Amino acid sequence: MEVIYLPLRSSIEEVVSAALQEDVDVIGISNLSATLVHVCQRLHRLLNEAGANDVLIVAGGTVIASDYNELSAIGISGVFGPGSDLSEIIDYIEQNIRQKSVTEK
Repeated sequence: MEVIYLPLRSSIEEVVSAALQEDVDVIGISNLSATLVHVCQRLHRLLNEAGANDVLIVAGGTVIASDYNELSAIGISGVFGPGSDLSEIIDYIEQNIRQKSVTEK
C-alpha cells in the first residue's frame, strides 16, 4: 500500500485534486477542530461531483458523539477517535478495500 501525505492545512480541493491525480482507493482525514462533519461532507460531495464516489473515506481526530451518526449518514463509517488502535484502522481499511475489489469483479 502506498501512502501519499499532504501538508497540514491542505484544502479539501487540494485533497480531492491529489486523490484524483493519484487514483487513490482511500482518503484518511483527521481534524482536531471539531469541524469533522463539515469537512467530510464537503470532501464527499466534491469526490462525488468528480465521479470518484468509490473512494473510501476514513476519518479521525476530534470526534464528538453526535458526529458518528452524521458521518454515517453521509456514508463514512470508518471513524476513529483519539486513542483508536492502529491495527483496528488498518483492518477496517483492508476489509473495505477487499469488499470494493470483490464488488468490482
